[in-house]
Amino acid sequence: MYLQIFKNRDQEYVRIAESYRDPETKKPKIRVIQNFGNKEKLLAENPNAIEELQKKVDQMNLEKEHTEVSMAIQRVSAFIEHASAQPSDAGAPVQNYGYEVYQWLWDQLKLDSFLQYRQKKETNIHFPTKMPIALMVYSRLLFPGSKRSTFEGKDRFASEFPCELEQMYRALPFLASQKNQLEEHLNKQISQFFDRNLSVAFYDVTTYYFESVKADDLKKFGYSKDNKVNQVQVVMGLLIDDKGIPISYELFPGNTNDFKTLEPVLIRLKEQYGISKMIITADRGLNSKKNLVFLKSIGFEYIMSYKIRSGSKAAKAMVLEEEGYTYSSTDFKWKKCGFQSTVRIDSKSHEIQDQLLVTWSLKRERK
Repeated sequence: MYLQIFKNRDQEYVRIAESYRDPETKKPKIRVIQNFGNKEKLLAENPNAIEELQKKVDQMNLEKEHTEVSMAIQRVSAFIEHASAQPSDAGAPVQNYGYEVYQWLWDQLKLDSFLQYRQKKETNIHFPTKMPIALMVYSRLLFPGSKRSTFEGKDRFASEFPCELEQMYRALPFLASQKNQLEEHLNKQISQFFDRNLSVAFYDVTTYYFESVKADDLKKFGYSKDNKVNQVQVVMGLLIDDKGIPISYELFPGNTNDFKTLEPVLIRLKEQYGISKMIITADRGLNSKKNLVFLKSIGFEYIMSYKIRSGSKAAKAMVLEEEGYTYSSTDFKWKKCGFQSTVRIDSKSHEIQDQLLVTWSLKRERK
C-alpha cells in the first residue's frame, strides 16, 4: 500500500491505494483502499496531514507483514507439535523442519494445483510430478547437491516424499517445458500478496559453468564471470522487481554478449504481461547505444552506469567542467547535465537525449 496524491480537474486529492495485476487482462491496476478527499482542505485542517497519513500507511504495511509472518510461525509450530519423529542411528529423534517454511510458501503460491493442471493437460506422465519437483526444490534450498544425492537424502525430511530417482529425472523435461507458464503463474500469485511495483525493474547478466568441455547449442565457451575459461557455460539474464523478487529470466548460449540479452527478455516481458512503461536499471555492461535506442523505441526508460574513461570527448569535458556541481560535503559533489549522442543502426541515425548524473567522491578518487 502507498499514499497517492493525484489530480482531477486541476485539484489534488489524497488516497491510500495498492497495485495489483488484473488476472484477466494481466495488466497492472490500482485498488483504492481509502479516500481522504481534497489535499488543500486536508492541509487547511491539519498542516501535518500528509506526514501523518504516510505514517499510517507505513503502519498498515508493517501490520500486514507481521500477520503474514505470524501465520508462517503458527504453521511451523503446529507442524513440529504433530510431526512424527524419525529415528537416527544414535536412537534420538531427528527431524528436519526447515523445509516446512518453504512448503508453506509452496502452498501459498498454489504450485501443486499448477503442476497437476499442466501435467494433465500437456503430458502422458502417470506419476504425480509435484512430488519429485517439490523434493528437488526443498533440497536445492537446504542441501544443494546432485539429483542422486537429493534422492538418497530424501528420508532426512520429517514428511515422506514417495518418488523414485527415475521420476525425478523424468520430471525435469516437463518442468523445463513449463518455464514461461510457471513464471506467469508465480507472478500472478506474488502480486496477490505484495503491492508489486512493476514500473521499475533491475536487470543483470551472469554465467553458469559446467564441469565439461563438451559444447552444444546452449553450452558454449565464452567470457566466464567465474573465471572458468576452459569449461562450457550458459548465460542467464535476470529481471527483478524493486523488492528483489524475480520477474523473469532467459538462458542464452554461453558465448552470447551481455548487450544482446536485454532485447529478447524485455520483448517477451512486454508481450506476456502487457507492461507499457518501465524503468530499467542496469550496470554499464548493458549500456550500449543500440540497447538505449531499443528501450526508448518500446516506451521504456532507463538508469544505466556510464564509463567516463571510454566516453566521448564531449562527455569527458562535461565531467571536468567545474561549473554546475553541487557540493553535498567537502568529500562529495554531483551535477546533472543534458547529454545528446547519435548512433547509426541499420544505416539509420538515431539521436539519444539523456540526462547524465555525474558524481565525484574523495574516497573513490583515492582508490
